[in-house]
Amino acid sequence: MSNFLRMRALHHVAIVCSDLQRSQAFYREVFGMDVLVDYGATGPYEKRDRLLALDNVASSAVLLGNDCLRLELIEFTAPVDESNSQPAINRLGLSHIAVQTEDIDADYARLTRLGVPCNSEPIDFGKVRALYARDPDGNTIEWLQLQ
Repeated sequence: MSNFLRMRALHHVAIVCSDLQRSQAFYREVFGMDVLVDYGATGPYEKRDRLLALDNVASSAVLLGNDCLRLELIEFTAPVDESNSQPAINRLGLSHIAVQTEDIDADYARLTRLGVPCNSEPIDFGKVRALYARDPDGNTIEWLQLQ
């Protein structure tokens, strides 16, 4: 193991959103997350520009968390991605985040009541049941229940 990176844990997943308040409300409601850090609105900052390999970055961000997951939500006000396209499940890069649940049927009923778009009802794959849903910007979230 001496040739591997010394990783301690997955710290968080970051999601770029088009409306920080809307996404924050969604993730707090659906996952029962609390605001751990509210970074607020920030303007251009040379070190962050360098880290992100972008010029004149302006954004707002929050770090949300619960007992098993931390999400950083970021809304960029500059530069803005003008494509405005929903992420496709088969695009290059990260495809989805997955959360394990104990009762996927109850989760599906709750998601439906909240108006969260789901691709289908939970599907049984033998050792696992799965459900794909979308956040307000179309990012895919998988719910899975091990059997």
